[in-house]
Amino acid sequence: MARVDISAIQLFRYTLPLDRPLALRGQTLQERHGLLILVSGEGGMHGWGEIAPLPGFSDESLAPAEQQARELRFSLTGSTIPENLEELSGGFEQWLGRYELLPSVQCGLEMAVLHLLANSQERPLANLLSDTARSGVSVNALLPLDSDKPDTQISRLIENGYGAVKVKVGAGALDDEISRVCGVCEAAAGRVSVRLDANRAWSYDDAAHFLGAIADRQIAYIEEPLRDPSRLPELASRTGVPVALDETLRDLTPEGLPAFPGLAAVIVRPMLLGGLERSMRFARRARTLGVIPVLSSAVESAIGIAGLVSFAAAMTVEDIPCGLDTLSWFSRQPTTAPFRIRDGVLTVADAAAAIASVDYRMLEEITDA
Repeated sequence: MARVDISAIQLFRYTLPLDRPLALRGQTLQERHGLLILVSGEGGMHGWGEIAPLPGFSDESLAPAEQQARELRFSLTGSTIPENLEELSGGFEQWLGRYELLPSVQCGLEMAVLHLLANSQERPLANLLSDTARSGVSVNALLPLDSDKPDTQISRLIENGYGAVKVKVGAGALDDEISRVCGVCEAAAGRVSVRLDANRAWSYDDAAHFLGAIADRQIAYIEEPLRDPSRLPELASRTGVPVALDETLRDLTPEGLPAFPGLAAVIVRPMLLGGLERSMRFARRARTLGVIPVLSSAVESAIGIAGLVSFAAAMTVEDIPCGLDTLSWFSRQPTTAPFRIRDGVLTVADAAAAIASVDYRMLEEITDA
């Protein structure tokens, strides 16, 4: 592979209005704020990435991420990109480890550099990362739990090509949520996979009560039901309901990923975990344990989601439905190309078109002035 030098790094802020309020831990967002990073090489080649800490979930906020990204421009401009980074096997860690980058900055820079490398070889990013990359990735639909007509919603999702739905739980009264989840499962009737996400909402006793009441339903898994995740193996064993790890991964190394009966999935969020390379290490470790890795977003813009689609297409041979059904939250995007879920799938071709059609009118460049 020909040597690729970084000739320039540019940063842009974005503010994107949301179609509806997004309730996160302790706050409600009306807008999504983040950064786009553009890494350029010789001959006009470039690659885009996104730096967008998620309030309430990321360990860092946007201000320190922006400051670190600004400093990084001077450190990396003029440097040569090391070989074999696309293998996601430790090359980024060796190259960038000394900078101690924040998770979102690491993620955005890795995404931009990999896009630059793919463009320099005139290959789609997915095919740079894997010779067996798929042309598209299935998406699990987000299903509001407050709907009183789950059968209508499920039927509509099936007609639109979805094979999995995700339901947020943990915010309401236990018995009300039990009733609603049972209604969703009855409506699904095995036609779509049902996933639950509790975001560490419950005590052990409350989680055991909830899961015990739905144990005879067809649940693919529930993400992080416990405030104390150390008791997840005990909870899975007691209730028989499979569990998934999400927030817990940030306290682990990929090599330290635990194996216990009832662990069904790990939720891989590169923006929160610290990049594509670390996320791939978690995915590979999960597969050795017989656990499925499920790629998920942190409510990124279309540019970030486009990068995640290419990564997901390369991350697993199997088409495991991903948690990328967040584009519909936005009323505007920083791209002029249409990018949406069609027949329950986001395609690599549409992702590439979105990356190639960045709308600078939606962006504010960060200069040194």
